[in-house]
Amino acid sequence: MVTKNILYRFFQGATSFREEEMIRKWIECNPENKKEYEAERKLYDMMLLLSDEVSIEKGIIKPFYRQEWTKNILRIVAMIIAMLGSAGLYHSYKETKFYTDSFQTLSVPAGHQLNIRLSDGTLVYLNSNSKISYPAIFLKKDRVIKLEGEAYFEVSHNPDKPFIVETVHGKVEVLGTTFNVDAYPEENVFEVSLIEGSVKVHKDQFAYLLEPAQKMTFKNGHISISTIDDFNSYRWREGLICFQNETFRSIINQFERSYGISLEIKNKDLLEYRYTGKFRHADGILYALRVLQHDVNFEFERDEDKQTIYIR
Repeated sequence: MVTKNILYRFFQGATSFREEEMIRKWIECNPENKKEYEAERKLYDMMLLLSDEVSIEKGIIKPFYRQEWTKNILRIVAMIIAMLGSAGLYHSYKETKFYTDSFQTLSVPAGHQLNIRLSDGTLVYLNSNSKISYPAIFLKKDRVIKLEGEAYFEVSHNPDKPFIVETVHGKVEVLGTTFNVDAYPEENVFEVSLIEGSVKVHKDQFAYLLEPAQKMTFKNGHISISTIDDFNSYRWREGLICFQNETFRSIINQFERSYGISLEIKNKDLLEYRYTGKFRHADGILYALRVLQHDVNFEFERDEDKQTIYIR
């Protein structure tokens, strides 16, 4: 039986292969189970925003709050606004209530995703292991936010206030558009993909103006601009993990990011294998690896203590 305790351990990436398989079958057997899963997942993600630690006891999430309420009250209020916006319950509020442009920060743990609506109406989808810093109210002439990781933006149009995304690799400037930014600090890759509208990408002393369906990639010191011929890779915000002729190494790296678990490839012959396909994040890592086994010969085992999967 799938209990709340098992679900919360699944959200933390602490379930066994057998439990993951049980959860997947439970979700598929009844639409009501799927609704319950999504509701519990949303509750879990929302509680993560307001807590420094999340503990699980008898199926109940217990948040631990900082005691410096006066110092952190605006941060907490901004998080509540972000939560309500992501749930579709918060539509507008008067800017006169908050007279601060100090940055609030939201971090998404490994294996999780989150969407928030900023005070200007911009919708931001945050991928696993990503962090965004933003003001509760955009009071300055530019709408500046800071990103570490990957995010998909649907920017509210305002010609008088450019929207700027700052990353460790470069920045993106827009007026109102839809685009994806991949800028994990630990990776030597900076990628901006324009879905619609117009963006200007600043990298070092250069600036690049992208057209719809174009992608700028900075990797290993080289910059390239290419046409996007497959938009499935940006469907991560829908809970899908999509690959288009990707190498086995790239696929495993994406699984590590998506599920928050370490995978070690012991069989080096697998590295150049390429694959095209889609996985639902909710199906779990066990299901994804078994699907791959239909096309390539490998075995895997999981070390529960180290939370590592070895691929042989």
